[in-house]
Amino acid sequence: MLDLNRLRYFQAVAEAGSFSRAARRLGLSQPTLSVQVARLEEEVGAPLLHRQRSGVRPTETGRRLLGFSQDLLARIEEMEHALRADVHEPVGDIRVGAVHSVGIYAMPEAMVLLAERYERVRPLLRIENSENVLDMLAAGELDLAFTARSDNPPAAHNQLLADDPLRIVCGPGHRLWGRRYVRPRDLDGERLVGFEEEAPTTKLIDRILSRHKVKMTTLVQTPCIAAQIRMVAVNLAMAFLPSVALRADANGAQLHALDFASEELHRGLWASWNNPAPLPARDAMIACVREVLAKQHAAEKP
Repeated sequence: MLDLNRLRYFQAVAEAGSFSRAARRLGLSQPTLSVQVARLEEEVGAPLLHRQRSGVRPTETGRRLLGFSQDLLARIEEMEHALRADVHEPVGDIRVGAVHSVGIYAMPEAMVLLAERYERVRPLLRIENSENVLDMLAAGELDLAFTARSDNPPAAHNQLLADDPLRIVCGPGHRLWGRRYVRPRDLDGERLVGFEEEAPTTKLIDRILSRHKVKMTTLVQTPCIAAQIRMVAVNLAMAFLPSVALRADANGAQLHALDFASEELHRGLWASWNNPAPLPARDAMIACVREVLAKQHAAEKP
């Protein structure tokens, strides 16, 4: 029988596209993670990942196992939450804060699931930028925070819910429209619409552009992803947009996403809380958001 922990580790690596990135997400050392995935390959009897300098991608066997693994681990998590619910039924208010990418593109569906399964739970939702959400959590104004970051949020307890790659996008008629890949020099001098200056995603993008010596002109900074999509669609500028928004927003069809030559354009979608006491309503909310994100990711597969 395959080891469940190794399946989780393999799934994390396959979804992140990198051992180093998955190791940071899991809180493990990269050598430990590599050994565990190698042992899983021994158990399966076949290579599961193509290892390249730019990252990793699943082999044919790996793709099949990844599909099985995602279904199996989701069912196990569903079972665990169902059993906990039998003992401690989630009830009461839950104060939730979410960044725009989660609050707009995953939370509505998650709240529908929550209402269907736990009618006695009442989520009180605030959609804010990342810093405001974490400040509210630290001040005790929230029971649960959903953020998007490339590193662990500064909270007592964190769960990584999904990997959320950033994609560089352009609008119809842009000179890069139709291209599959974009090189750093192709972006030099391009106009950019981005997030607020202090947002973790902005710092990640700035760090990568600086590393590749790319200079883009920022025209607008806004936490509103829907506004960014609209600005790109009318060819005002390009943008680095989260995959969760491009999957969920029908306006994404007006945009063209390009692959950029950096495996670091990834961030995690996190659930965070500070109170260590059991709170079934919090666990139920996290489970519903995780399920929505997993379904969106599965629907994207060819």
